[in-house]
Amino acid sequence: MVYAKEASAISHIESRAAMNYFKIIHMKTFILSFLAMTLSIFNDCIGQNEVIYGIEEDSLQVKRIIYFHPDSSTANVAFNLTNYLGDVAAMGPNGTHDPYNDRYFFMAYSDSTTGYNLFKFDIPTGVLSNLLPSVPGSYIEYNSFTNQVLIFNGTTIRAIEVDTGVETEIIANLPFSGVNYIGTMRAFDPINQYYHIIRDQSGDPVYWIIDVTDGTIVSNTIGSPFSIPIMQVFDYVNMKYYGLISDTIVSYNPLTGAHTAMLELPYFGGSANNSQATIDSEAGILYFPYLLNGQNVLTKINVNSDSIISTTPSPQCDLQRVFGAIQPTLRLHNNEITTVHGNSYQWYLNNNPILNEINQTLLVNQSGYYKVLVTFTNGNQSFSDSIYFSGLGLNPNVREKNTLEVFPNPIGESSTIDISNLDGNSFTLKVFNLLGENILTKTSNAKNNFIINKVNYESGIYIFHVQNESTILGVGKFKVD
Repeated sequence: MVYAKEASAISHIESRAAMNYFKIIHMKTFILSFLAMTLSIFNDCIGQNEVIYGIEEDSLQVKRIIYFHPDSSTANVAFNLTNYLGDVAAMGPNGTHDPYNDRYFFMAYSDSTTGYNLFKFDIPTGVLSNLLPSVPGSYIEYNSFTNQVLIFNGTTIRAIEVDTGVETEIIANLPFSGVNYIGTMRAFDPINQYYHIIRDQSGDPVYWIIDVTDGTIVSNTIGSPFSIPIMQVFDYVNMKYYGLISDTIVSYNPLTGAHTAMLELPYFGGSANNSQATIDSEAGILYFPYLLNGQNVLTKINVNSDSIISTTPSPQCDLQRVFGAIQPTLRLHNNEITTVHGNSYQWYLNNNPILNEINQTLLVNQSGYYKVLVTFTNGNQSFSDSIYFSGLGLNPNVREKNTLEVFPNPIGESSTIDISNLDGNSFTLKVFNLLGENILTKTSNAKNNFIINKVNYESGIYIFHVQNESTILGVGKFKVD
């Protein structure tokens, strides 16, 4: 079933008295208690260049997809759900999106459909379609590499093909616990294809990590309300996870449970609402929603400097990743490179197009720098980063160990590339822009860290590698604002 677009303007969004949330009470003794969740209509939001899409209900109980400008606190209607579906309701935050092709997915009940339905809203065309009716489960995530919506149904994860509606069950065999420990405790790492979910087991939260490529359980760590962050997000640029413990934003390792404090949120009796945090990985900005003096606010955080940019009023929303001019992400396995779902692809080697290599996955067999130009279904085009392939093959674990740190990043007036742990007597630094062009070569005959001066670069993202007398030792990237 497909519904046409209806758009009109609204000047503001009225807050609803009944909201679906887990309230977190923070005391100076750092006691954290979780209250029961009240089931109600959810507000499910995503962002696009600082415009947040979501489902809101006005004072007349009309439910509409809106796009909200957080800096000006104004909103417009993108689609009137009540006009086409009748009354719309859902349980918990059940939204996700495709940041590359501008598609917004959510799950809901409605008067005109049967059961719990999975809906797709195409932002460029304004078309709403019923992707799959009568879907058991919740806590959905979009898998940008497989073009599937992942749905957790309590014991297993199921994958729904976006273009065909074909459904596949991924066997994970999680023991059923009856309830989730907290409604916003889920995240998806598309690079490693790991789905994260918190489940309650005998009163303690268990952090499950499932590999959705084969349904195996990667980890099931038992924690406590004081040690496992809520409001999870995954930063695919820095390969880090962020969340909230008490009133503190932390980065954490879900495999070990270790976490590092980044900053404290302004605390005036505030609490987490039933929204989700989201991150613009390319800009390094974390968008974090919570309650401040009973009002929903959205805090923007620079994750590279651990600082708050702004805090503004916002509607109650289930935030997802931020839309924008997003670079295609690459996933590496042995000597294969796979990029995200799009309409068409063209692969490049050393900045030259490779004849007939126009598929989503590329099998590489010679050394050099590889990248891909993706044309998305919305008509946008974008190049990925360039990735170097050598005789060692393309292995994400090898690449991660050889990643070189740049501090600060984004670049200040000058920044340092740390080569103190590299082996060799002579080192060469090569810097490339996103077109694969070598714009700087610098050599050092001693183990001195390389200095990057901002004045020598235009705004953008750059990649680099450092090699000794015989081989490339490490790679990295930096950003110039």
